[in-house]
Amino acid sequence: MDRQVVEVSSLSLFFFLSLTIYLPTHLSIYVSISLSLSLSLCLSIYLPVYLSIYLSVCLSIYLSLSLSVCLSVYLPASLKTKLFWETSSIFELGNIKNAAIQRDFLNF
Repeated sequence: MDRQVVEVSSLSLFFFLSLTIYLPTHLSIYVSISLSLSLSLCLSIYLPVYLSIYLSVCLSIYLSLSLSVCLSVYLPASLKTKLFWETSSIFELGNIKNAAIQRDFLNF
């Protein structure tokens, strides 16, 4: 019976030491190594690839939308403005000719 008590006591001592020393140490080392590896992989591979793809897609979408809006809104408006100024300059030239004709007619 004395031998069983010693075996149980050594077994409980082993579990006690295992739970208080080995397990926390092993877990802290494992967690720190796995965390540092995952962070280094994320920062060196995943993040640059993700950012380059994300930025290129966003930039191409933004540029295509901006270009289509500019072409559909600004270009017709500028053409209308140009047409307005051309038309108004024709009328202005016509008014100058009419004034000259009217002046010449009144001078007779």
